[in-house]
Amino acid sequence: MHPLLTFSTGILAGAAAVRWLKSGRAKTNAIAAQKRLREVTASGREKTASSLDATQQTLREAAIAGLSAVEASSARLRTKLTPAGETLPEAEAPVDETTKPDPTESAES
Repeated sequence: MHPLLTFSTGILAGAAAVRWLKSGRAKTNAIAAQKRLREVTASGREKTASSLDATQQTLREAAIAGLSAVEASSARLRTKLTPAGETLPEAEAPVDETTKPDPTESAES
């Protein structure tokens, strides 16, 4: 008896689904749901982009503040460590040790 009840319930549900699909309301509902999904997705993208921009700006400001603090601290330490009469040498450009000069260029010159 139990399998017969399950079978008849399935038949009734299938018949109701077929009538609902043929009525046209299913298509209207599906189109409306699709439009709503597009609207929600677009607004979600805008919110995500704006929050990423705000986060990037905050991170940039924090990095600038941190670098300014390091620069100020370095200047204070430099003045403490340098004797009163001694002048500081000008900073030279750093030498790149990874790039070796080509010996054939100096021989040709």
